[in-house]
Amino acid sequence: MTTHLSALLRLPAVFRSLRMRLTLSYILFFAAVLGSAGLLFERALDSMLEQQSELLLRQEWGDVLAYLRQDAIPPNWLPHTQMPGEADVVSRLRQYIRIESIDGQVWELSPKFNQLVDYSFLDHDEALASPGPILRVKHGPKGETYMILMGRAYDEGREFYLAIGVPVVGLLAILQGFVHTYFLAVPAVLLIIGLFGWLIARRALTPVKELAAAAGAVSGGHLDVRLPEHGTGDELDTLIRTFNSMMERLGRSFEQVSQFSVNASHELRTPITAARGHLEVALLSATTIEQYRDAIAEAVKDLEQLSALVNELLLLAQAESGQLVLHSKCYDLVALVENVLSEQHGDAMAKQLQLDAEMPEHRCLAHVDRKQFERMLSNLVSNAIRYTPPRGEVRVTLAFGGGMPGDIRLSVSDTGPGIATEHQPHIFEYLYKVRGVPGGGTGLGLGLSFALWTARAHGGRIDLKSAPGQGSTFTVVLPARLLVPEPGSVRSPLETPTVAIEPEFKRPEK
Repeated sequence: MTTHLSALLRLPAVFRSLRMRLTLSYILFFAAVLGSAGLLFERALDSMLEQQSELLLRQEWGDVLAYLRQDAIPPNWLPHTQMPGEADVVSRLRQYIRIESIDGQVWELSPKFNQLVDYSFLDHDEALASPGPILRVKHGPKGETYMILMGRAYDEGREFYLAIGVPVVGLLAILQGFVHTYFLAVPAVLLIIGLFGWLIARRALTPVKELAAAAGAVSGGHLDVRLPEHGTGDELDTLIRTFNSMMERLGRSFEQVSQFSVNASHELRTPITAARGHLEVALLSATTIEQYRDAIAEAVKDLEQLSALVNELLLLAQAESGQLVLHSKCYDLVALVENVLSEQHGDAMAKQLQLDAEMPEHRCLAHVDRKQFERMLSNLVSNAIRYTPPRGEVRVTLAFGGGMPGDIRLSVSDTGPGIATEHQPHIFEYLYKVRGVPGGGTGLGLGLSFALWTARAHGGRIDLKSAPGQGSTFTVVLPARLLVPEPGSVRSPLETPTVAIEPEFKRPEK
């Protein structure tokens, strides 16, 4: 393969083009077809020539038996009658003839037959051994071609050897002339085919050139390139649709990356600016150790926020690039949910929120990555707490079973302001924040992005149901194949009584 590519690359540029290779393919294909057709025609004409010669010779074979007298040894020809042309017929029959007895005594041998250069006793013996006359091609001293019919002849009870021939100069000349003319015309035909092939290849490859030109015009600021379809429904239209779809995906990705860069730079700049401001104020105006300590403490707090943001960005980058691998084991999801709610209980109490949970009485065993599952749920609950006003409610519901496409359903609902319709398609994007609502300016804007990745990594999804003024519900739907059946359970796992979450919940041992 490497040798073939190296040889191809050494060719001139015109021969490396797809157009030239297609044209050469047309020419080679038609050369093979025309050559094969010419050989087939030659064989067919040769077969027709042989059949016509054999038919003529068998007629003359019968004429010989009609004019030859067998009552004498050697046999002689009948006396000429008064029929016109009879003498010419006998004369023609005797031009290329050999008559022998069965024991090999030559009774008649014409001079022209005697001049055949490739007639031998092997032909004589083969003809005598055959049950009927055989046809052979023989040649004269100057290369002339003759068709010879030879074998045993029977007449009036007598048996003898007869060989009679006929020249095929005229028919052979026709055959050779046809073959010569045909193969002389083949190069001209191939030249015309090559010209048409060149034009057809040019027309066929026009969309490919347009595609190449469009791909060459693609840049970061020029992703709106689209190619019109030709309406033929062929492979080129499929290629164009694929290209246009790819450009749409690239455009969306570029917009997301651009927006992410803007948001990331803003989020990174905010804590850096704040930390620098605290330190500059301390340098310019602080006079006591306590003032310096307060400024440094505020700067450290800002830097911790910056560090958390960088860590979250790195974690998401690892997740998107496939470097973050799930380590799934069998866990009780009820215990994992209780553990997360216990951690979030303090924040809920600080905002005077009611934090409730609806979970099965029996264990819900499933194969999940504990660390990522708890991080996903923690992000969803902390978001709900952040956006829910004081004296509101955050409810977590866990249910499993029932034969639905996703048999594990984990919902986080709140009584917050809800999410406007225009924000919902972007709510899971990196660093996206819904501003203008209470709690919208806080947080890193990465929690929902990571929650979505975790759900997808487990083979599931996250559904959002929200409307302004009606709160929001995020539902994580995980596939039933993650469930581990627990022997002895007879109670329906879909029954989900309310369980109050108290702050004394202990974290399950890892």
